[in-house]
Amino acid sequence: MPSALKSATLVAFLALTLGGCTKSPVDKLESWAVEVCACENAECIKTVSEKYGGLAENPPKDLNDADQKRVLAAVQKGLSCSMKSAAKGIKDKLMGK
Repeated sequence: MPSALKSATLVAFLALTLGGCTKSPVDKLESWAVEVCACENAECIKTVSEKYGGLAENPPKDLNDADQKRVLAAVQKGLSCSMKSAAKGIKDKLMGK
């Protein structure tokens, strides 16, 4: 790989990596919801929730109206997906899967 391409790849990787560090708590909460909805079992949900440090249980405070709506929507989405995954897991166990 030419060194210019290596440098560009490294810069892109660093930008993506560091970009995650600057997410607002509201953005992180929305990311938590998306990742939880991609889970198919309780272990995955636990791992994702640990990754985000309990942000869903302790959402950010002192938010403007738009951010409050985003937080509420993200928490509702994440909890709804968690319940669906839990129900699927129970059904799978009952069915012997």
